[in-house]
Amino acid sequence: MKTTLPLILLYFASTLFVKASKQIAWSIYPNPAQKTINIQSNINGQLTVMDPNGKEIVRSIFQSYATLNTSKWSKGIYFISLSTDESTVYKRVVKN
Repeated sequence: MKTTLPLILLYFASTLFVKASKQIAWSIYPNPAQKTINIQSNINGQLTVMDPNGKEIVRSIFQSYATLNTSKWSKGIYFISLSTDESTVYKRVVKN
C-alpha cells in the first residue's frame, strides 16, 4: 500500500519553509514594492515568482543578487521561492 504524506508549510517571520537542510539567508527589498524589487542571498539557485492567482510569472537562474521589474505587476501579494537541490524557501512580497 502506498502512503502519501501531506505537504506542510510553516510560517515564520514572513518566510515559508518547505524543506531546508541548509540555512538560506536571503532578503527582498523594498517590501512593499513599487517599480522594482531587489533579492539578495548567500546561495545560487532557481528563482520563481508566483502571482496572486498562483500563476508562475518569473523563473530564472539566481546567482546571489537580482533586481526584478515589478512595474507591470498588478497590485497584490506575490510569492517568491528560491530553490537549490537541498532547500526551498519562500517569501512574500506586496506590490502596491
